[in-house]
Amino acid sequence: GYNAGTANTTGGVNAFYGAVAGAANTTGNGNSFYGSQAGTSNINGNFNSFFGSDAGQYNTSGVSNSFFGKNAGVQNNASYNSFFGSFAGSFNTTGLDNSFFGGSSGVANSEGSYNSFFGREAGASNSTGNSNSFFGWRAGYSNLTSSENSFYGQNAGFTNTTGTKNAFFGEAAGYFNNASNNSFFGQAAGIANTTGANNSIFGQNAGVGNQDG
Repeated sequence: GYNAGTANTTGGVNAFYGAVAGAANTTGNGNSFYGSQAGTSNINGNFNSFFGSDAGQYNTSGVSNSFFGKNAGVQNNASYNSFFGSFAGSFNTTGLDNSFFGGSSGVANSEGSYNSFFGREAGASNSTGNSNSFFGWRAGYSNLTSSENSFYGQNAGFTNTTGTKNAFFGEAAGYFNNASNNSFFGQAAGIANTTGANNSIFGQNAGVGNQDG
């Protein structure tokens, strides 16, 4: 492609396909960049795989990343991340060891590390929260800075922003929660809970009236 790998000096075992793909690479090794502007800014980052228009565009020194999809990891300059889907992890800058699978999953993550988001827009608002696991469409969607949460199911923990160490399993479980140390199991379990902490609620629609207890 046009100007692909044009600055390469001593970098080896690289494959650059697409307009200005890997254009700034000088010493980076073992990289595969496919797509217009994929890995354009990479200088000395090694063992990266960027597939899709603008995927990993601003990565300069991050290593061992895998980005698949338009704008996946476009702002990334960290290492050991896997972003699959259009705009997945787009704004990640220094977050490490994240796995985002699904369109716009973890799209706002900037510094959060050790997160696993699976499903379209799962953990979409997370910025600095660490060690979260969100599985399902829009699971943990509003999570910003909270850490160590496990949300499984469509819209599980949807509005949680700062609550930590919660476990929600089931569609819409803990939907309005913004507290900590809760365990809600079942469809819509604990759905109305907002500030109540240290609760264990089991069953479909269980605890539906609990808000702050």
